Amino acid sequence: MYIRVSYPQNCTTTSYLCDDETLRKINLNDYHVGSKIEGKLLNPAWDGHVFRIAGGQDKQGFPMMQGVAANRRVKILLKPGTIGWRFYRGRNGERHKRSVRGSIMGPDIQQLNLVLVKKGESELTNLTDKTNDLRIAPKRVDRIRSLFELDKNDDVSQYVVSREFVKKDRKKFKKAKKIQRKVTPTIAARHVKKGETLKVQAKARTEDRLAYLALLQKRRNVARQVRRSAHLRKHELALRKLKA
Repeated sequence: MYIRVSYPQNCTTTSYLCDDETLRKINLNDYHVGSKIEGKLLNPAWDGHVFRIAGGQDKQGFPMMQGVAANRRVKILLKPGTIGWRFYRGRNGERHKRSVRGSIMGPDIQQLNLVLVKKGESELTNLTDKTNDLRIAPKRVDRIRSLFELDKNDDVSQYVVSREFVKKDRKKFKKAKKIQRKVTPTIAARHVKKGETLKVQAKARTEDRLAYLALLQKRRNVARQVRRSAHLRKHELALRKLKA
């Protein structure tokens, strides 16, 4: 079984191979997704380390799903965006029956994903002995401020995670993600202009409505006068017939 271990503190990830003899000594049915497991059970050199089971997949590639209390493959109704069914595959409100692996460990697990939650005294190769740069970071203004505890007056652009590259002519340059929902002077002016445009449009709609109501009232008055004159003519004809 392949074990993929990640250490979020150093942004590192590595893979190990666990032999079958070690798996026979462990009662896998006692562990499930979300439970913690001691490192010495998987490898004697990992004594003192504690890992958390984050997921895995069986030999056919079906992923383990949290909340499914079974150590086998089952079919359940899933909505788009859950494990086993990508969100762009279905419509809103649509559900399909998909095969997923239960959250309880078993001998048919091919890959196990672990997260190092407690570091021991020894160093793990390619995991705790090195540190990688943070690549995946928030790019929305509110989340950047909450991550670095910034105020509204602080410049958010100075805290965006960037990477350095070298061109063919050996010139260095940096790449950074575009900050989302950042209110710049250009955007603020755009908002003001949009607000003024909306006010002008609302005023024009009000004037058009008042003009339409005035025209409608005028037409109603004309129609009322026409009906009244017609009624008077009928009344006069009736009086003439009576007199004759």
